Amino acid sequence: MQMTFGMKLSPLSPGAHQAAFTLRGLLIVLAVLCVLADGFMAAVRTATRDAVRNQDFNVGPRFIIEAWQAEQAKYKTGLPPETLSDVYALAAYLARAQGLTGVRTWVSPLDPVVKVLNYDLHGSILAEGDKSQLTSGFGDAPLLWAVALVPNITELPPETPVMWTRGLQPDGTWWADAPYGTWGGCVGYASGAMDLFRGKVTDLVKWGTKIPTDNIAEALPPGTHISEYKVAPEMAERIRDRTRRRELQANLGVAGGLLIVGLGCAGTTFGRRHWATLSIIGGSVMFQWWLAVR
Repeated sequence: MQMTFGMKLSPLSPGAHQAAFTLRGLLIVLAVLCVLADGFMAAVRTATRDAVRNQDFNVGPRFIIEAWQAEQAKYKTGLPPETLSDVYALAAYLARAQGLTGVRTWVSPLDPVVKVLNYDLHGSILAEGDKSQLTSGFGDAPLLWAVALVPNITELPPETPVMWTRGLQPDGTWWADAPYGTWGGCVGYASGAMDLFRGKVTDLVKWGTKIPTDNIAEALPPGTHISEYKVAPEMAERIRDRTRRRELQANLGVAGGLLIVGLGCAGTTFGRRHWATLSIIGGSVMFQWWLAVR
């Protein structure tokens, strides 16, 4: 006896699952791209900062020390006292006498003060109409270099430091609001040599001895005046606020993008295709915002 049943099985529609899978795949790819781009952008930023630092060292201390020595060779007793009142007076004198007129010689684009002030790095430090005067903005510019104002650096022992990256502390490390932060800096010596230090200065010796020291002031002749740009407390607070704000924006961009992508994946799972479409658009927007603030 043959029996038949009225129930008929129909194949699942592959189109819906395929569409859902495609949307989910796009969302997962977008999330992976966010993670990969984070590492890539970090590497690009590091390479860019290294290149700018190298440029700072190549156009800064070497030329300044050579010009300083060349001018002191003209005077038996050293440079005129008025040129050694502070780092700005020295910069103005070397600009007039040796042609070191470029702002970029004295100011770094990596300096957080430069970024907060949006300081112009182009042009000359001397006034266009009167070359004996500094431009109106350079008199209080955030100079990259600190200098040891001694009458005649040509008479100093070659290992004596004469200029270095601003913000060096007595323990040999740099302040967080220094041009390169706590990363480190450069030291130029009376011999014209330069050393790049990452984190901390390590090869200083006390003046007149061979005793190691971390304090650069102890490596200078007694009575030496150190001149550098001083970051005001309110400026230091603005720098910290700017850093915290950019980090928060970047983190929110990544978290928001991944959250939207996750909601989109959930939407495709439960058949909410418009969720997936909106999440792709939203995730892309958040990703672009993250790139902008980074």
